[in-house]
Amino acid sequence: MVAAPRLQAQQGELKSMKNSMIRYILNVSTKKTPIKSIDIVKQCLRGEQKMFLQLLPHVQEILSDVYGLQFNEVKEKTGKFYLVTSEFAPGSEFEWTVRQREDNRLLFIVLSYIFMKGGKVIEPVLFGFLKKLHIEDEPHEYFGHFKKTITETFVKQLFLKKEKIEMEAGNIEERFQYSWGHRADLEFKKRDCLEYVAQLLKRQPSSFSAQFEECNSDDEDVEMAEQ
Repeated sequence: MVAAPRLQAQQGELKSMKNSMIRYILNVSTKKTPIKSIDIVKQCLRGEQKMFLQLLPHVQEILSDVYGLQFNEVKEKTGKFYLVTSEFAPGSEFEWTVRQREDNRLLFIVLSYIFMKGGKVIEPVLFGFLKKLHIEDEPHEYFGHFKKTITETFVKQLFLKKEKIEMEAGNIEERFQYSWGHRADLEFKKRDCLEYVAQLLKRQPSSFSAQFEECNSDDEDVEMAEQ
């Protein structure tokens, strides 16, 4: 039988590790970048991987119950990582900083365009579209250095997935295409993008048949109604 003082020490150590995990996750989540378990193990658990698996369910419960956050596991060919997302719908834009409002509006425009174009868009086409919206010269008066925001920041935050396109032999110019990233799938609804575009063009959402069907076949809580 484990003596009471030793048991209390073990429980105190587990509590300290758990709190350290929560602090680390909350701090890193402000950058919206992916979190790797190996970094948590290194920073919070003295390199003990088994402790991560043991404490993870308790940490996820506290993040949800106390902070309204989900700690989502994402798997890719290169391995798995975690994304922190809110359980609540976004609040009023007036609660955000100016930079957050600018970035979020730019992101919504980009995600909507990618969705309406079938899910993938090459870089020249994407920036050609933004040019038509007078989002061209940098720094832009509202969106600032928007190209870096799109090609680097949104990609690092996993709002966008950036893939290199295989070019024909002899063509040394690199080209990239963009699609929705894991965080976009977690935080945005394609239905909202479709309704936004339909409203702009003064059309019914159902007139975009492929996108309309995709929205209604996705695992979303409410089917899109005709407007």
